Amino acid sequence: MATDTRSTHKDLPVPDPANDVNEDIARIGEAIEAIGTLIHLVEQGLADKAADDHDHMIGDVQGLQAALDALDTAVSGLSTPALNDLDDVDVSSATNGMVLLYVGSAWQAAKIAAANVTFGSENSVADELTAIGSAIASLSITLAQKADASSLGAMASKDQVGTGDVIPDEVRTELETQVKTRITDSEPEFFDPGDDDWKKFSSTTGTPVGSAVPWFSDVAPNSFWVIVKDVGQVFSRGAFPQLLDAYAPERTVVITNGSAVVTGIGSVNGFATGMAVEGAGIPAGATVLSVDAADQVTLSTAATANGTTCRVFPYGNGDGLTTANFPDFAGRYLRGWDPGATVNPDMAGTLGTQEDATQRITGSADQPYSGRAPHAPSRYEGAFSGEDGVHVGAEGSAGTNVTINFDSGNSPGAKVSDTETRGKSLIAIWIVKVADGVDDPAILTASAVLQDLADVVSKASGNEAEIVKMFGVGQTWKDMTTLRVKDVAYQNTSDKPIEIYVTIFGSGSTLSTTRGSLLVSADNVTFIDRFITSGGMSGGGFGIVVPPGWYYMFSGTNFQYWTELS
Repeated sequence: MATDTRSTHKDLPVPDPANDVNEDIARIGEAIEAIGTLIHLVEQGLADKAADDHDHMIGDVQGLQAALDALDTAVSGLSTPALNDLDDVDVSSATNGMVLLYVGSAWQAAKIAAANVTFGSENSVADELTAIGSAIASLSITLAQKADASSLGAMASKDQVGTGDVIPDEVRTELETQVKTRITDSEPEFFDPGDDDWKKFSSTTGTPVGSAVPWFSDVAPNSFWVIVKDVGQVFSRGAFPQLLDAYAPERTVVITNGSAVVTGIGSVNGFATGMAVEGAGIPAGATVLSVDAADQVTLSTAATANGTTCRVFPYGNGDGLTTANFPDFAGRYLRGWDPGATVNPDMAGTLGTQEDATQRITGSADQPYSGRAPHAPSRYEGAFSGEDGVHVGAEGSAGTNVTINFDSGNSPGAKVSDTETRGKSLIAIWIVKVADGVDDPAILTASAVLQDLADVVSKASGNEAEIVKMFGVGQTWKDMTTLRVKDVAYQNTSDKPIEIYVTIFGSGSTLSTTRGSLLVSADNVTFIDRFITSGGMSGGGFGIVVPPGWYYMFSGTNFQYWTELS
């Protein structure tokens, strides 16, 4: 019986060496007949094939236009699905800034919370922040415990606490009782155990910037006060910005280009004609021309641009750029402001300086002419008085004049001045508070010690953050053999270097010649080649450090093991 060998394709009879020739002849004939049939089918298929090039119109193809129209209708009827239409998504309460958060079995709109942001592979950002806070608190306690008596004494001595020897225990007492701080109304305060009260971090007088007090020395008490003794004395705006804000606070107003009227200036109490005005759009040298209403003034010149802020300088604006004037204290009394102009109508309720004056004294004396001889006045008014019937000159003397003189200096015991009117005076120097600060030595010392400790804690925290970034810290070796493929570039996306170690093995005659390459690149274009050659049956291995952001891959042959320190 013939062996029925068949072709791989179409299952056609194929001669077999085990068959006799007469057995395969019939089978060959069967195969030839089948091949002929296949050729005929191919020819028919080719004959029925459409031409390579044709110019049929869409309308010439039966049913094509109708199909296209139906497709267009179906597409236009499709609605754009919304995210909320999905069964497992609920964004009905979404607002700007929210993200999708998978909760339970559905996606929901939520704001990003620290607890939902992972840090590394396990902990959330919230956990890490809590851990960092605990570490800093622990470090602060440790540093405070380790601050020995000598170091505290040195710090105190450095800051000049008192004039005698500094006893460490006293410094500790100062730290425990005086250095208690808090923030209220955006201002720092410290607790004063002596008064059992919280005080502002300013000078020990507690006076605000801009205050003026009499001072009986030609040296200011400290750097927060300036002696003002000259007429027209100015201060630096850059050095004393707080004083500038006290004397000429910035006001929110409406300045219109081309108009000299400034509106929305707030209360104009204290403003007067001639006061300097500065602001965006206000030309240099502009002054108040008139006070028009409770919140409006007219300037001496029109604005050159729109603006929203200005400053009014009751005491003068210095050079109009870098300086401003102190009030003129020299030779003047301090007089309370009278906004209603009830007691001091001459100032019309404005701030600034006022020149001296003596209230007017009036009077009159006369005598009607009688005959040729003038007599002493017989009628007196105001500041004059006399005795009736006293004749001046000889009665009947022709041409005799009557002269009456007035000089207050001739009064018995009178004290007069040819230049001013004044009361009994005590001459002192005025000093002005120009900046806030701390001038209590004990507070300064305690604050300095705490600042030193805070600096140490800050540096330690910074070092801790840098240590975390060091190579090997918080990293472990991981077997990446099944996760890596040769000739594929990977990137180190962490913020610290990682190390790659790859092992290869040779076999047979290639034990000493099998070679692979570890390659690294900063741009994923130009790679640096570090090759490995196997060392006999024990194989070979090579490691390389990959900086953050760099790319790495293995090439040349298959690797046996791949590990990463990451």
